[in-house]
Amino acid sequence: MSFLKKMFAKKDPVEEMRQLHARQDWAGLLSIAKRVDRDELDENLQTEIAAWENEAGDALATINLEEGAWAQKSGNLLRAREDYQLSIELARSPELRERAELALASLDRGELPPEVAEVDDGPAVHAGCNSGCTTAAGPAVTGENMDLDEETRMELLLATMPPELAERYLTAGSEFRQAWLAAQDGEEKQAMELLSKVPEDQRNAIFLFERGALMARSGQHKKALQDLQAALTIEPDLFPAYDALAEVLIASGNIGELEKSLKLNLAAERFVGYCWAR
Repeated sequence: MSFLKKMFAKKDPVEEMRQLHARQDWAGLLSIAKRVDRDELDENLQTEIAAWENEAGDALATINLEEGAWAQKSGNLLRAREDYQLSIELARSPELRERAELALASLDRGELPPEVAEVDDGPAVHAGCNSGCTTAAGPAVTGENMDLDEETRMELLLATMPPELAERYLTAGSEFRQAWLAAQDGEEKQAMELLSKVPEDQRNAIFLFERGALMARSGQHKKALQDLQAALTIEPDLFPAYDALAEVLIASGNIGELEKSLKLNLAAERFVGYCWAR
């Protein structure tokens, strides 16, 4: 085979899955496994792939089960339900599937699953989001600490963000920080007014993401899409913006556009686990 043919030859999917298994890229492994023609493989390889699929499915199911428990404890019941349901779908072992089903049943009763009722740690990193993705909002700031200074409040609210992203919020301009804090307090009108005062040279991807998220919460889907798409044009790897974009596309009924976007990101090997889960 010539050098050019070697360069552009298709990858061996089994070898690719073997590498993904070694890296514990469970979502990527399952994605490729779907495309493999098992009839062309010998029995040993079929057995090996089945074992990888079982391990990957249970690993992702465990992650979603843990994330569901944390979301439920944090009061995000919709996200908890989605995580529990996804855990049920992904689980390969009967025991793990039963745990996920019990968790969902507990949620329906307004209770935490007994085995996770004492969970204190944050959620596991979402599949496909290796840097520790999160939404813009951090833990709730209660009345006990509402008198804290701006910097301390920011640090508390940003505690669940990846350090690099949190630092960008902390070092942003005063107008943006005040707008962001207002948004966390549910003062969306005030937050939007403050965002309008952010200087043009500070209207970066983070600014566009936050403004787009505010637009989305107020039902202004068209404007939200414009801001979120602009944010991703500047920073294609800004996961919170993509997560918000996906939610807006669903809310506005643009399922075809969402599917197209997911395929493009999968092809670019960006947000693989998230796109696969969607």
